[in-house]
Amino acid sequence: MQEVVKDKVWTLDQLQGIVNVNVPVRSTIIKLSGGGLFVYNPVAPTKECLKIVRGLEEQHGQVQHIVLGTVGLEHKALAGPFSQYFQTANIWIQPGQWSFPINLPSQLLGFPIGSRTIREIPLDDASDNPWAPDFEFRVLGPLRFKSVGAFSETAFFHRDTKTLLVTDIIVKVGDQPPPIILEDPRAILFHSRDEMLDEVQDIEETRLRGWRRMVLFGLVFYPASIRVSGLFETLGKISRVSSTSKLLGEGAIPFSGGLYPWSW
Repeated sequence: MQEVVKDKVWTLDQLQGIVNVNVPVRSTIIKLSGGGLFVYNPVAPTKECLKIVRGLEEQHGQVQHIVLGTVGLEHKALAGPFSQYFQTANIWIQPGQWSFPINLPSQLLGFPIGSRTIREIPLDDASDNPWAPDFEFRVLGPLRFKSVGAFSETAFFHRDTKTLLVTDIIVKVGDQPPPIILEDPRAILFHSRDEMLDEVQDIEETRLRGWRRMVLFGLVFYPASIRVSGLFETLGKISRVSSTSKLLGEGAIPFSGGLYPWSW
């Protein structure tokens, strides 16, 4: 957790990832002028997360609104389970929700079932909206894709702190890896190698190179600067990967952390 504006705005960061491509995912919590909390794009309700939010509730009042401001599946997957722990909160979801391979209703995807009302975010910023004293907001979309899925997002502007809340409309990638990535730097050290048998020295230059490459995988999936190794080439090298290098992929990479089937 980071307190962005004292006693008013907080962020919660977690990691999502596969094959050591770790991507920070963020929730923003804002204190409402009338008391209580507004949670934008909740993260997974881990024990640590719930302890943090309960602590904020003790100081600033209960969670009043849980808002899923996007149709991105990586956020939708977390909003439902989070909502289960805050029984009195209003639940608001972005228009244009979808799921794959079957388009199921939100109540079957982790959101509460029963008497609680799950409402879509209103499409216009009318004066009677539930956040009128604190926020202006605008809804984009939904923009439907021809194949599968959609893009839709709501931006909120918190008048008091002049804080803009968006999800994917704005993307910023810094030169330095964020603190949550550095809590366990093994993933960026894993990606810093030029090829499978390289040994890694844990220095700033190596970490920055690994961070840049992790970002490329996270944003474009298949960077032009990699050469994917053939099956027999890869299998022939796995036995020669050092135990030190295997530790960089332990728990996330097949073959005891040793698989690295490309070169830069």
